[in-house]
Amino acid sequence: MKRYNMKLKKSELRQLIREEIAKDKKEDKVTYSAVLQGGSIGEKRINNVSQLKGEKVIDTGVTYDNIADAKARAKSLNKLITPGEKNYYGLKYVVAAAINGIYTGKSK
Repeated sequence: MKRYNMKLKKSELRQLIREEIAKDKKEDKVTYSAVLQGGSIGEKRINNVSQLKGEKVIDTGVTYDNIADAKARAKSLNKLITPGEKNYYGLKYVVAAAINGIYTGKSK
């Protein structure tokens, strides 16, 4: 690592740090996907989106950059679930956010 012999003012150093942090935030890619929530006791399904926090997105083919597209996909998938599955098993599709392929645990 190179060392430079230059003195920076505190304000300049703070500005450099802010720019680096902003650059790192811009590189994070946020995607959204529709995930199935609910199910019977023996199934390994989630009860809420917060249980996905830290998990990797398995199928990257159904992720969306736009939240409106993900909500539309969840809405169309919810129409395919029968009334019995909705009531008895509590199945429904919800939108989950992921950053760089890892779920954040937040629903949208």
